[in-house]
Amino acid sequence: MTYHHFLSAIAAQVRPKKYLEIGVNKGHTFNYVAPYAAEAHAVDPNPRVIKRIGHVPSVVWHNMKSSDFFKKGCPDGLDMVFIDGWHKHETSYADFEGVFPHVINNGLIFLHDTYPKNPHFLAENLAWDTWKTALKIKNEYGDVCECTTLPFWKGLTIVRKIAKDKQLAWGMYA
Repeated sequence: MTYHHFLSAIAAQVRPKKYLEIGVNKGHTFNYVAPYAAEAHAVDPNPRVIKRIGHVPSVVWHNMKSSDFFKKGCPDGLDMVFIDGWHKHETSYADFEGVFPHVINNGLIFLHDTYPKNPHFLAENLAWDTWKTALKIKNEYGDVCECTTLPFWKGLTIVRKIAKDKQLAWGMYA
């Protein structure tokens, strides 16, 4: 199983009304997850990406850097987000901070490349220092989210946004 399949299985259960993916690249994850979403936003500065994902009927294409996307205006009501853009801690954390206010309570945010399995994966073209983002989220957002990092697929961090002092959201997902 790959992380694409894992995220697809989550999306099949959640059936997101609004899905956002930052850093679409080859489109593998987007093409696995977006079909389960009523509205699927794709953010990537590479104009060729649309050719890889344009067949998805629910796609809303944002051909720009994530920083420009947040300046333009991120949609509200996101219930599933996948962040796999630039693998620099400052950028991935800025993506998280940009999207977090737009995620509903009980919404899920996934960050890729947050657990490099050895020093080789700290290279700029691999996981780099995105692992710092997961740690910072745990330290700074611990009262409004649950956060865990799976130690495979170069790391996949799962963040569930929760209302302060709440655990259950009855009727959120049927």
